[in-house]
Amino acid sequence: ELEWFMRQQGAEKASFDTIVASGWRGALPHGKASDKIVAAGEFVTLDFGALYQGYCSDMTRTLLVNGEGVSAESHPLFDVYQIVLQAQLAAISAIRPGVRCQQIDDAARRVITEAGFGDYFGHNTGHAIGIEVHEDPRFSPRDTTTLQPGM
Repeated sequence: ELEWFMRQQGAEKASFDTIVASGWRGALPHGKASDKIVAAGEFVTLDFGALYQGYCSDMTRTLLVNGEGVSAESHPLFDVYQIVLQAQLAAISAIRPGVRCQQIDDAARRVITEAGFGDYFGHNTGHAIGIEVHEDPRFSPRDTTTLQPGM
């Protein structure tokens, strides 16, 4: 239904195969379909995008599958979810012309590391997007690209 909705809004197609991963599989950066059944009380990660007028989008969202007596705030992973949110906000606030991409990655990575989860952050913070889903520059520890106005 997600791809149908994107097409109804004018998308040519999905910009990549949609990823749906629940439970422990939600931590996989590019999880593939499996036999795992989504259960009430689990977080589900959705990664999807649309191709619109020749350009790609890429969005990742995490949600809680509700069940009786289940609330996001009482979930054991709620604190981790909040740490990831704070890391994202730190990265966003660091973005401006003149800053190197690795500094953006560091802003997010620092929040996660200080919370004690640095060893589990094996993925880059982000990437550019345009005609391709993954383009340079990338917000990674090794990308020294300096952000310019209009990027």
